[in-house]
Amino acid sequence: MTATPRIHREQTCLPLLGGAVAAMVLVLPGLASSAPALTDILAASKVSPPARVDFQEERHSPLFDEPLVLDGYLEYLDRGVLNKIIEAPFEEAFLIDDGEIRLERDGETRRISLDRSQELAAIIGAIEAILSGEANRLETLFEYEVSGTAADWSIELKPRSRRVARRVALLRVSGNSDSVTRILIDLGDDEYQVMNILRAAPEP
Repeated sequence: MTATPRIHREQTCLPLLGGAVAAMVLVLPGLASSAPALTDILAASKVSPPARVDFQEERHSPLFDEPLVLDGYLEYLDRGVLNKIIEAPFEEAFLIDDGEIRLERDGETRRISLDRSQELAAIIGAIEAILSGEANRLETLFEYEVSGTAADWSIELKPRSRRVARRVALLRVSGNSDSVTRILIDLGDDEYQVMNILRAAPEP
């Protein structure tokens, strides 16, 4: 069966948003050549809004004969305000603001309150911690392991909450001495998403 955007959107709304926001960790200047600590990475990756980055994302699922490939850009507009725009092969927008997620597609708007979802709140909280450089906040939500060197590093995050872990098995953020380059979200059952960061773009 050929991959269809509508089926995949319904199944992966939560992890899709997590990966989108995580990609806003744009630049990691000044790290030493030795293996970095989590605090070093977060301190260097702290982002001041507004910021924007282009991405290409692959969505893999047993329901699809081949991955669904998406192109678009991500915006970190203000503290707690994040935006993901998909431009091809269809148009879709996710806006996280004022404690809710707003999804717009085909002229329709869907709203999801973060207060009503422990899973969404944990994912967004983790991403906020990465953006703001708050290691302690991140550690309260996820178990983590840092591997590699400052020139080729990876942070593996596993939800501490069993409820969240049932929806998102693993989040892995990888990068080099200059930037985050790849974000993988493992949903379990052979379903996962890979987001490749293409380049930093001008401020929105």
